Amino acid sequence: MTRSSIFALLLTVQAAACGAASPTQPPPFDLGSEFTLSPSEQAVARDDSLRVRFIEVTDDSRCPRDVQCVWAGEVKLRVAVQAGAQKEEERDLRESEETVVGGRTLTVVKVMPYPANAGAKIEKKAYRATFKVAPAK
Repeated sequence: MTRSSIFALLLTVQAAACGAASPTQPPPFDLGSEFTLSPSEQAVARDDSLRVRFIEVTDDSRCPRDVQCVWAGEVKLRVAVQAGAQKEEERDLRESEETVVGGRTLTVVKVMPYPANAGAKIEKKAYRATFKVAPAK
């Protein structure tokens, strides 16, 4: 094998590795429709009026399916929101909770996965949060 063919092969392998590792950004969302994000993912409104970034789940005390609990528990997550050209703000929200940002209402619709059994730990990167953005009421 010649030097130039080895170099070409290395460039091809590097290009393939870079392409496989590049993250995908969710498509723009429409006001009134739901969209789902993984931790560290960001979504932008189609009209560019709002950006939502799911930072992480900060607490998950939901009662596992295989346990009978007195309290159902809750899941809390941290998001970063930016309305138009305003400065990005971090907010802590619970599932089903909403907040108003730049004339828009951001709601955490659901957080998955739901704890399946007692003692099972959900990895932070396994979470998915579904959001909905609508005009403020």
